[in-house]
Amino acid sequence: MNPSVEIPETPLMQQYQALKASYPHAILFFRLGDFYEMFADDARTASGLLGLVLTSRQGVPMCGLPYHSSSNYIAKLLAAGRKVAICEQISPSGEDAKKTKLFKREVVRLITPGTIVEDELLQTKSANYLAAIEIDLVGWGLAYIEVSTGEFFATQNLNDPDFYQLSALLSRIAPSEILAGAKTAAEIKKRGLADGGASLSEYSTAAEGQPLTLAFSEKVRGQPPWTTAAVWQNNRLALKTALNVTAYIKANQPGVKESFSPAFFEPSNKMQLDDSAIKTLELVSSEYGEEAKTLWGVLDSAITSMGSRMLKKWILEPLTALHEINARQQFTAFLAADREARESLSAILSQIPDIERVLGRVVNASAAPRDAAAIRKALSQLPKLKLLLSSARFFECVPELSGRLDSASRALNGLREILDRAITASPPAKLSDGGVINEGHSAELDELRSLRKNSQKLLIDIELKEREKTHISSLKVGYNSVFGYYLEVTKTHLPKVPHYYLRKQTLVNAERFITEELKVLESKILGAEERILKLETHLFAEIKDLLLQNLKELRTFALCAAELDVFYALAESALRYDFARPRLTTGAELIIEEGRHPVAERYLPAGSFVPNDLNIGDKDPQIIILTGPNMSGKSVYLRQNALIVIMAQLGGFVPAKSAVIGVTDRIMTRIGAQDRLSRGESTFMVEMRETASILSLATPKSLILLDEVGRGTSTFDGISIAWAVAEYLYKPMAATPARSALGGLSATAPSQSGALSGEFAAGDAAQRLPPPPVLKTAGPEGGPKVLFATHYFELTELAEKFSGIKNFNVSVKEWANSAGKTEVVFLHKIVPGPADKSYGIHVAQLAGLPDASIKRAKEILHVLETKGNIEVSGADENITPLLPIFSEHPVVDEIKLCEPDNMSPMQALTAIIEWKKRLK
Repeated sequence: MNPSVEIPETPLMQQYQALKASYPHAILFFRLGDFYEMFADDARTASGLLGLVLTSRQGVPMCGLPYHSSSNYIAKLLAAGRKVAICEQISPSGEDAKKTKLFKREVVRLITPGTIVEDELLQTKSANYLAAIEIDLVGWGLAYIEVSTGEFFATQNLNDPDFYQLSALLSRIAPSEILAGAKTAAEIKKRGLADGGASLSEYSTAAEGQPLTLAFSEKVRGQPPWTTAAVWQNNRLALKTALNVTAYIKANQPGVKESFSPAFFEPSNKMQLDDSAIKTLELVSSEYGEEAKTLWGVLDSAITSMGSRMLKKWILEPLTALHEINARQQFTAFLAADREARESLSAILSQIPDIERVLGRVVNASAAPRDAAAIRKALSQLPKLKLLLSSARFFECVPELSGRLDSASRALNGLREILDRAITASPPAKLSDGGVINEGHSAELDELRSLRKNSQKLLIDIELKEREKTHISSLKVGYNSVFGYYLEVTKTHLPKVPHYYLRKQTLVNAERFITEELKVLESKILGAEERILKLETHLFAEIKDLLLQNLKELRTFALCAAELDVFYALAESALRYDFARPRLTTGAELIIEEGRHPVAERYLPAGSFVPNDLNIGDKDPQIIILTGPNMSGKSVYLRQNALIVIMAQLGGFVPAKSAVIGVTDRIMTRIGAQDRLSRGESTFMVEMRETASILSLATPKSLILLDEVGRGTSTFDGISIAWAVAEYLYKPMAATPARSALGGLSATAPSQSGALSGEFAAGDAAQRLPPPPVLKTAGPEGGPKVLFATHYFELTELAEKFSGIKNFNVSVKEWANSAGKTEVVFLHKIVPGPADKSYGIHVAQLAGLPDASIKRAKEILHVLETKGNIEVSGADENITPLLPIFSEHPVVDEIKLCEPDNMSPMQALTAIIEWKKRLK
C-alpha cells in the first residue's frame, strides 16, 4: 500500500488494513453490503484495468463494483495476470447480530489465474493449468494441475541443457500461471519460457530475505500420503514441484481437501511435438485466435465439454505404441460404421454434465447444491452407459474402458440412491436459499419444516383475530430483517389501536406495532428458520463428504465418458469430412494418396482443394526438396502431411484416399519465425536455434518440416546453411566426421572453395555451388523423413549427389492472353522435378505493386539472368552504376502512368502543382 496515502484509523479501515497486509500481492475485494470496495493502490490499479470510476473518501482513493456482477471484473483482472482476494462479511447470528456494530470479515478465497474453479471464469472446452517449475544444476522438474478437474501430473528431465523439452511441454499444456522460486523465475524470464502468456508467480523463503508472495514452509506444505510412493524417491525435482503445487493450492483455498495426487509420467511415451510444431501447425490455436480454424476446431464434434478438453489433449499427445493406436482406430471405425451405436452413445452423452469440473469444486469445498444435482443427473446415465458398453459389439472394441466403467458403476450405486433421496429435484443455486434437502431424508428437518409451515398459519390467524378485535380491516402482519414481525396500521386507523400494542416503527403513512403474542411466535419462527438452515447446511456437508469419499470412482466415470466422447467426435468428423482409415506400421514409410489439409479445405469452396500424394521414408526418397513460387501451396503441403500423421497417431481417420504411416516419434518444424526482441533474439537467431534443436534430436522415426531455412541472412550464407542442414539430415551413419551444431564441416574436414561456409567471391552472383565432398555413406538406420521447401534453387543439385534426395515442385501453368500479356495460374499440384523459375514478380503484381515497379523489376531480372550486371542508361562513366527501382524520376513515372482523360480540370491542376513542388 502506498505509504503516502494516510488511511483513517476507523474500525472499518483498521479491519481492511489488517486483511490487506496478509495479501499484499493481490487486489482485495472488500465486501461492504452489496458491493466489493477497493482502496488506495488497489483502487488505482483496478480502476485503470476495469474502467471503474475512481473516487475518494477522507482522502483515500476508492472504487467499487456490485458483488453479484463481480465475475466479469474478476476475469479481466486474472487475464491481466492479477490475483484477487475475496473478502466476505461473516454474518453473526442470534443475539450477536443485535449487538454487533462491525461485521467480521475474512478472505474466503484467493483467486489466481491458475487456481480458478468457478464455471463463469473458465473456458468450458479448454483446460486451465497451474504449473510449477524447479530448475537447478542437474536439470528441471515440472508439475501441472487442472484445479477445476483434479488432473495432476509431474515429471523431470536431467538431460535437457537447452530446455527444449521443457519448452515443448509448456507449449503443450499452455499454463495460465507458472509457480517458481526466485532463481528459477529468473531463468524462466531469461529463456522466455513464460512467453505464451502465463502469469509468473514467484515465491521465496524468508531466509532469502525477499518479499513474500507465499512462503512454502514445511508446516504449510506438510507431507501428503502420496509422497511415500517409490516412484518419487528417484524423481526429487518432480516431487518438489508437485509439493509446491499442492502447498500453493492449500494456501489459496483454505477449505481444500487433500485429494490431489499427482501421477509421474515420462514425456517420451508419446509423440514429441516441439513448441514450433504446435504453433505453426495450428493444432489447437491459430495465429488469429480463431479456434475453429485449427485441427482441434475441425475435429471437435464432441458432445460434452469434457470430451472437447480430452480431444485437445489427444491432439497434443499422439500415441507411439502401435497396438494402442490400432485399438483406438478400431473403435473409431466401429462407431463410424454403426449409425445405431453412434446415435445411442450420443443420446447418453448429451445427458451427462461436466462433472469433471464439478469434482474440482467438491475437492476445494466450494460445491453448491446444483453441483450435487449435476452429479446425480450424470449418475442416472451410468446404468445406460454400462449396458451399452456391455454389448458384444462395444465390448470387443473397448474392453479395458468397459471394465473401468463397470467397476466404477458398482461402487457408485449407493451414491446415486442417496442423491436421489436427499437432493430436491430443482435445488437453488445457493445453500443459503434453503430448500436443498428433500422431504423424507431427515426426520428432524421435516419436523422443523412442519413447525415453520404451522407458524405461517398462526401468523394468518393472528392477523385475522386482531382485525376482528380492533375493527381495523387494513391491519396486516409483515416482516423485515431489522424489526422482525410486526402489525402495520395506517394512520387513518391509529385511534383504534389498543393499549397493549407496542410501537416499533413509524412510517410516513403508517405505524408498526408488536404484541407479546406476536413476539413469542416470532421467536419460534425465526428459531425454526435458523435451525432449518443450519441443519440443511449440515446435511449437505454430509453429502459433500460422501462425494469426496467416492471421488476416485466419480473421476473414473468422468474420464470414461470423456474418452467415449472423443471417439464419437473422431467418428463423426471422419464421416462428415470423408476421412479414410490409415494403416500404421513399425516401418519408416509415409505414403499418402490424395492427401488434403483438414483445415484449409473446410474454408475453400467445396471441391476446390487440390489433393496431393506423398511417398517418402525408408526407401527413396528420404528427403524431398520442394521448390515453387510463393502462394502456390508449398507450406500447405508441408503442414497437411504432418497433420495427417498426427491424426493417424491420435487414433483417428485422415483426410486422404489412403495412407500408410510408419509410427513417428516426433514432428519438428522450422516454419516462419517471430522476433523475440525481449530476449534479444532476431528472426534469424530464432531460426537457427530451432534448426539446431532439429539436428540434435531428429531420429530415423522423425518427420521434419523445413520451410525456407537460411532466409534470414545473406543469400550466400543462407544457401550454405540450407545445404549443410540437408546434408546433415541425409542418412546419418554410425561414424561421421566432426560437425558443427548446424551441420557444417569441422576445421579438419576439407571443403571446396568455401562452398559450405558461404565464402563466395564478389560478383559471383550466378556461380553454381560446387559439388559437396562425399562425407558419408548410408547407415543401417537411415535418416529422418524431411520435407524441405526452399527458394534456393541451388539446393535442387543435392538430388544429383544423393540418391535419397528427390526434387519436387508445385506446378504452374503459363500462357499469353489475347492482349499478349503473360498469364500465370498456380495449379497447387506437387509434381517431380525442380521448379524452373520463382514467379516472384508475378506474385508482386498480384499483391498490387505499381506497374512501373513491376516493369522495372522485369528489366532488372532480365539483366541479372543474362549479364549479371545492372547499368543505368545514360549514366556518366565515372559514376558507379546504381540499382534504381524506377526507370527515371518518380514524378516522370507518375506522369507516364496518369490518365488525363479520366481527370477533372481541378484534379489535373492539383497534380501539376504537386509535381512542380517535388521537382524543385
